[in-house]
Amino acid sequence: MLTIESLKVSQNRLSQFYEQSLPSMYQCISQIEDEDLSYSLVMKMNIARVNLLSVAKTTMTHRLNSIISNQYECYVQNKYDQSSKKCLSISDFNQAMSQTEEYLTVLSECLNCPRFMVDLYSRYPIDCDLKRLNQARPDILYPF
Repeated sequence: MLTIESLKVSQNRLSQFYEQSLPSMYQCISQIEDEDLSYSLVMKMNIARVNLLSVAKTTMTHRLNSIISNQYECYVQNKYDQSSKKCLSISDFNQAMSQTEEYLTVLSECLNCPRFMVDLYSRYPIDCDLKRLNQARPDILYPF
């Protein structure tokens, strides 16, 4: 079973691999004289990029859905105050706070890889995820 920590480490490694390895691979491909081979390899690299971004988005979505589902469980179990939109259980709130912090930490760590973040954002707008998180957990995340 994957833990939050292992997902965090794998996300960090994925973004670093994307940032560091892909440019050098494209550089190597650009030095190939056979145009057909070079074109074929560039197309395969583009597919690999899309797949890497998809894996990154899937792990982030998994984390986000976990936070949102915990909020739903809190609501279903009548541990949720409708007027203040806060979870009434301290342990549930602390768990949600911890998960949200992990999610935002992973996003922050990925900011060290600007090429990765630009490509990820252009394909999967992160602001939509942050808005979903804010709607689900207004007691934790301030509106932006």
